[in-house]
Amino acid sequence: ENMQFAECMVMAISVLMNTLVAKIIVEKNKNYITKSIILSILSMLCYQGTMNWVVTLTCFLSIMKEKKLNKEVLKNIALSATCVVIGVICDLIQIRISGKLLNMTQNRRGSIKNIPKNIYYVFSSLGYILTDTYNLFPKYIFILYIIALISIDISKGSLKLTNILLIVIIAIATTFAPYIFTKAGLGTARMAFSIGALIGLLILYCYYNIPNNKKLKISICVILFTYLILKVNLQDKMESKIIGQMIEEYENENNIKIQYIVILYDGNSKAYYENIKNSSALCLRSLYPEWSRAGVINYYNNRTLKEPKETQGRYIHVPKDKEFDELTEKRIIFHEDTVYYCP
Repeated sequence: ENMQFAECMVMAISVLMNTLVAKIIVEKNKNYITKSIILSILSMLCYQGTMNWVVTLTCFLSIMKEKKLNKEVLKNIALSATCVVIGVICDLIQIRISGKLLNMTQNRRGSIKNIPKNIYYVFSSLGYILTDTYNLFPKYIFILYIIALISIDISKGSLKLTNILLIVIIAIATTFAPYIFTKAGLGTARMAFSIGALIGLLILYCYYNIPNNKKLKISICVILFTYLILKVNLQDKMESKIIGQMIEEYENENNIKIQYIVILYDGNSKAYYENIKNSSALCLRSLYPEWSRAGVINYYNNRTLKEPKETQGRYIHVPKDKEFDELTEKRIIFHEDTVYYCP
């Protein structure tokens, strides 16, 4: 998600509760089954999109503790899956009760007769999702990353291939399982979150299991993504500096202090830089109207520009009488103490 919705706090609580469930299952302290079920139910009531996280994380923590695939690992995975099923059932019950009380109906479950079609759809989409990862990472990076891990295991013998494959299989299986019953939400942020979490877990697994080789550990942690992020950040800085320079020139020429900034958008606003061919989430511009605010420009220019109250937090479309491409190459207009910027 773009982390700009009110329910994001509830989603974060759901992730936290699922994390605690996995921790409790693996540690097996007093009343761990009861605690796991209660937290799983609460997590499901908050947000259903993170249900696979508890199973994936339980698998990961169990592998880290046991060092290999054994009965204890399988028991923990089974218990976490059971907690999820119980949570789903309780959530469906509360939806039915709430619907009756509020005279509202909602049904995101599919018909049983559609399950074969959904299974086919999931498997036919699997290749695209693993190669493109819904633009979360550059194309094919996820597959190349898995191949690299397997290569390290073969050449160094420090990573157990069965452990890596188990984590990958469990993560992917639990991600797609809900879509066998309904295709609602397929291809949304909840799926990208799962793929991203899998990448992170594999990095952690490698970091803690490759002995006495700091350079290799560091290279695994930074992986291939740093270059892309750095390249975009440098361009964000350059663009912000250009804007800052134009503001400074306007202030000097008109003897006025710019205090406000309004972020606009039009059909030419782009989420990516044209000279950066990759179009993954790692390469999104900071100066894009959907999430761009004064913060980026303020940071790089040491300013405190504010958004007018009537425009704060809103996406303002360029007025028809202001064609930015004709007025200025950098798509900026000044009016009194306000700068209008259309990324």
